Amino acid sequence: MNSTPQPLSPRQTIEYICPKEHITSIIFAAEVELPQEWDCKHCSLTAKLRIAFEPAVEKAPEKIARTHLDILHERRSKAELEEILKEAITDLRRRRKKAS
Repeated sequence: MNSTPQPLSPRQTIEYICPKEHITSIIFAAEVELPQEWDCKHCSLTAKLRIAFEPAVEKAPEKIARTHLDILHERRSKAELEEILKEAITDLRRRRKKAS
């Protein structure tokens, strides 16, 4: 009987990520075909294979919806906007008088 331990085959640690963003790490032999899905060990949802070179999924900060008026206020002062509005109203009244 041989008492020397047999060398293990090469291993790889593979990560799976579930919809709740839990990461499950599983050790596989290097030569096996990897399953594309695995049950999450935290919540039992189906986790997808996370490729080693893929960065972790990061949530983008939520953008606050800006209106046209918000953008105008970023570019012009209130005094400038009031002047532009007065000019537009004057121009509109002038065009209405011509049309009559």
